[in-house]
Amino acid sequence: MPDQTDKPEQQAPGAPDQTTTTGEPQQAPTPPAPNPPPEPEVNPNASVQARVLMSDVIEGVSYSPNTYVQFKAKVAIPLEKAGRIDTSDDAIAYCKSNKLEKIVHEDAKKALNAPKPKNKGRK
Repeated sequence: MPDQTDKPEQQAPGAPDQTTTTGEPQQAPTPPAPNPPPEPEVNPNASVQARVLMSDVIEGVSYSPNTYVQFKAKVAIPLEKAGRIDTSDDAIAYCKSNKLEKIVHEDAKKALNAPKPKNKGRK
């Protein structure tokens, strides 16, 4: 009777190779990562505090870097995704520790759009 320990195992024709080039069994493929959970719903009118990261004009209002601003969420979210503001706890702590005055963006925008008094001039 022939010694069967020297023969490699026979695979069915057309079956995928179950070993690697080193002769070790292949690992099963890693399943795809699950979808990340959806972002929580945010009230678009909720107030969001932020640190402005660069000289920027936001809805017509000019801001310098490191300005402490309160935005509505509907304004702040796209700005943060674009890297223009930082709403992290560390950013807010930086503003507070440096005693920066908080600017309310909506108020600044209203002041910018307020009618200017007419200059009557001299007679």
